[in-house]
Amino acid sequence: MNKLFYILGLILFLTGCGEKKSEIPYNVFFDSEQPVKDKNLIDIPKSYWGTYAINENRKLLVQSQSIIIQNISPNNVLLKSELDSLTEYFELREGKLFNKKSQELYATRLSNDTIYYDEEYLDTIFAFRPDESIREFKGSLVMNYADDGKYKVNWIDFGFMTRYVQIATEEDFYKIKLELKLTEDQYEYLDSTHFLLKFDQAHFRKLHRMEGFSYETLF
Repeated sequence: MNKLFYILGLILFLTGCGEKKSEIPYNVFFDSEQPVKDKNLIDIPKSYWGTYAINENRKLLVQSQSIIIQNISPNNVLLKSELDSLTEYFELREGKLFNKKSQELYATRLSNDTIYYDEEYLDTIFAFRPDESIREFKGSLVMNYADDGKYKVNWIDFGFMTRYVQIATEEDFYKIKLELKLTEDQYEYLDSTHFLLKFDQAHFRKLHRMEGFSYETLF
């Protein structure tokens, strides 16, 4: 029974991989696209194109029309005997594990009866979807995501270290409220755990300088 659950779980994991946008719960929103005085871009400037990484297992890929996070989970293990139960989904092709659904070949190493493979997951965090816009601000790309008349706001700072920041949590709100000394006209309680920030250009500039948010990733 445990082996059956393992195989079913493996099928769901491997066939569910690919290119998509992952979501985190957002408690913090803005009342307008940020920064308010800058215009939306129609494509990403060429100066930002490239691959950013501090290790081989997590990379930021910036292209003209999309921004993608590439995650690689190395050294996953599958026994050849288990592969016999998964022939509808996978096979060994030229010494590599082949996903029949996604048509992907995984980087594979074989050792006796054990298959070691690297799984790749692409998280498209921006792609000029209808609810998305992007603006350039002081060496950063600021991404806005429309949500029922409000906006989720993230940015990538291409400084000495490339830093991906998501303003999302209740802790982030109280940190911003305290450090920027917000007045009552600059925020609104949507309910006890969700908040709306009402920022002008100057307040976004101060926010952009802050560090230590709940969701920050370095590349």
